[in-house]
Amino acid sequence: MVYDMGERLRKLRDSYHLTQDQVGKRIGVSGASVSGYENNIAMPPSEVLKELALLFRVTTDYLLGLENRKVIVIDAKNKKQEKAIDDILRIIDDTFIK
Repeated sequence: MVYDMGERLRKLRDSYHLTQDQVGKRIGVSGASVSGYENNIAMPPSEVLKELALLFRVTTDYLLGLENRKVIVIDAKNKKQEKAIDDILRIIDDTFIK
């Protein structure tokens, strides 16, 4: 199967219930540029690719089709929160990965 970055980007945008113009404003490009990326007419420059990854909380590798797993970014504000997040993830692993 041929990889389609535009389709992946469109699905992410739809999952966030954003328009192309809204995405463009958040990452500093026009809605027309976002349309070009989604229709595989243009490839986003590396800085835009990075902004898209940050916006949709995925890796640039995910956007580029180099990996198929999504990454959840969780920013802990302190060690106590970091430990709580680690504990939750450990519980999820124990529950669903057996």
